[in-house]
Amino acid sequence: MEDTALLKASDFLSEDEPLLTFMLTNLRNAIVNRANQLAAQYGFTLRQLLVIVYITKHADEVVTQKTLEDHMHLSNPTITVLIQNMRKKGLIRRVKVPEDGRKYQLLLTDKAKETYAQCYDAMWRDEERVYDGVTEEEKQRLMEIFQKIERNLGYSTLSAAR
Repeated sequence: MEDTALLKASDFLSEDEPLLTFMLTNLRNAIVNRANQLAAQYGFTLRQLLVIVYITKHADEVVTQKTLEDHMHLSNPTITVLIQNMRKKGLIRRVKVPEDGRKYQLLLTDKAKETYAQCYDAMWRDEERVYDGVTEEEKQRLMEIFQKIERNLGYSTLSAAR
C-alpha cells in the first residue's frame, strides 16, 4: 500500500474542479507540521513557541492569560493547560498585576528567552525556504488575497497583524 503524507485534491476532484480551500488546508497542515517539528527541536510545542513569540513581541505590555485567549483565539481551558505546562517546563512565571490582584502577568523565564533566541534563526531560515522563489510582490498579493478571504469569513487575524 502506498504511503502518502497528504491528501491531494486529485484524490477527490477531477482536473476541471479546482478546490482552493482544499489546497489551502493542505498547505496549512504542511506548514504547521514543519513548525511543530522545528519547535520540537528546541523542546517546545508549536503553541508554546507562539506564546513565547507573543510575549517577546509584547514585552512592553502586561500579557495575561486573557490576553493570550483573545489573541490566539483559544479557549480558557486550553490556555490554562498551555500555561501550566509551560510553568512546569520552567518557561513562564506568573506575577500579580499590581493594579488588579486578580490578574497575573505572564513573563518569560531566562530559560525560555535563551532557547527562543536559539530557535529564532532557525525559524527565519525555514520561513525563507517556504517562500523560496516567491517574489516580494507575490507575497504582498498573497497577503491581500488572504485579507479579502478573512474579511469574507468575518475573521481579522491578518488585518490586525499589519
